[in-house]
Amino acid sequence: MSLKENMLNEYERSPIATITGVSCAVLAALGLLLAWSQYQGVASPAIMTNNESASTQDQIHLGNLLLIICYFVALTISTAFFVRALARKHDIAAFATSIPIAALTNFSTLLIMYLAPPKELSQESFSSAHDLLLYASATVYVAFCGLPILRDIATPSKKESDSATKEAPGGLAALFFCFIILAVWCGLVFSGQERLTRTLLPEVAHYVESNPSK
Repeated sequence: MSLKENMLNEYERSPIATITGVSCAVLAALGLLLAWSQYQGVASPAIMTNNESASTQDQIHLGNLLLIICYFVALTISTAFFVRALARKHDIAAFATSIPIAALTNFSTLLIMYLAPPKELSQESFSSAHDLLLYASATVYVAFCGLPILRDIATPSKKESDSATKEAPGGLAALFFCFIILAVWCGLVFSGQERLTRTLLPEVAHYVESNPSK
């Protein structure tokens, strides 16, 4: 079955989800274009050194803040719909594909933050954004794509169901295995977005571990 036929079948099966995913992708593209247009010809206001006064941090650009939130939500939802549609027939491929997609989504959101910052951002601010983007993307992907994976893991196969009728279901084992998969997924996504940031963005956007207070 060709890609065009798969897209048509997905549209016939869930038209609302398909239209929502495409619309979110278009909104994300417009948000990226808007952030780039704001950055053209203007020195980046995202860099803040340690010697600068902290008084400017109280000034918030509400439009840029809403732009960042809308971009991340729109792009994450659209990619989650794509991964869920792919998982209907290729679950392993969908899981593998979701890792670079989520990493690129988080990285592009950090790029939007650098191009159109809502306020003066330091390296610590970008580090906090790294963590928040990872938690938010994991939550969205679990909400949209986690139930089918949990159902596949918790439901025994036909051969195993006959021999395990008298045994108690391994719900805790399945849940523990799902937590392991989620931890591996988060680790790979975070590693991808961090490497992309260190390769393509200035040092102010790099992730730094917070020093524990003594």
